[in-house]
Amino acid sequence: MKSTFLLFGVLLLTITSFAQEQFIPPRPEHFTPVVDSVNVLTPEQESDLTQKIKRFEDSTGTQIGVVLLSSLKGYDVESYAFQWFKKWQYGQNKNNNGVLLLAAINDRKVHIETGYGLEGVIPDALAKRIIEEHIKPNFKAINYHQGVDEAVDEMIKLASGETYTKESEEPVEWYWYLIVIVCFILLPFTLVILVIIWIVKAINKRTGGTTYTGKGVNKNSNNLGSTSTYSDSTDTTKRKYSDYSDYSDYSDKSSYSDYSDYSDSSGGSSGGGGASGDW
Repeated sequence: MKSTFLLFGVLLLTITSFAQEQFIPPRPEHFTPVVDSVNVLTPEQESDLTQKIKRFEDSTGTQIGVVLLSSLKGYDVESYAFQWFKKWQYGQNKNNNGVLLLAAINDRKVHIETGYGLEGVIPDALAKRIIEEHIKPNFKAINYHQGVDEAVDEMIKLASGETYTKESEEPVEWYWYLIVIVCFILLPFTLVILVIIWIVKAINKRTGGTTYTGKGVNKNSNNLGSTSTYSDSTDTTKRKYSDYSDYSDYSDKSSYSDYSDYSDSSGGSSGGGGASGDW
């Protein structure tokens, strides 16, 4: 019974994948990295994106694809992007250094699919951030070119070995400075003062007010012949404790460089990595 269900599942998955491929056109002989089947980009915008991607491809061998569709025909965006990547084979066969940005405008769905060779520099978490911080805000505002252009720029930076720096460009709110000042300056200083005051009070409580005065023989002493004195009657000041202790310090203390041979400009495969989103 289990084997029957397993066979049925595999068969269903195969049929679904085959049906998806029927909606995916074959890779053209003269490959173009930008496919805009819904015409949300102007000819100039599409040309600028194409030239930018081509320049990066010529210098590194990494191939970026942008596909803008009207609908996914009811299919899941992640599996649809995977099938498109598989059919078009982005990147070099030996390096698997391709990445695909696929968006369905009417469905408001988007996915970034990465090849095996780029999973180290464009991991799922960073692909998700590109979608959340660049694609979604622009697509919501109907700025499709701006969203795609920013996403392509980020993928180029990451594929070139640069770090994702979106958060460093954002202004720091004023209250974070206040939190830092309170936690790392005022609070430790206050604790030092309180500890010193507590120690001083403890020492004064232990030794304060005790003096020994008088001279001559202690009349109540059993040793009547003793003529020793306890202290000089003129010294009635309290004992001084000028050095308690030292409290001066109380602070808590994969690169992809081999692109020399780019005769194989296609044939890369996807590792199934990436991220999805909607807007």
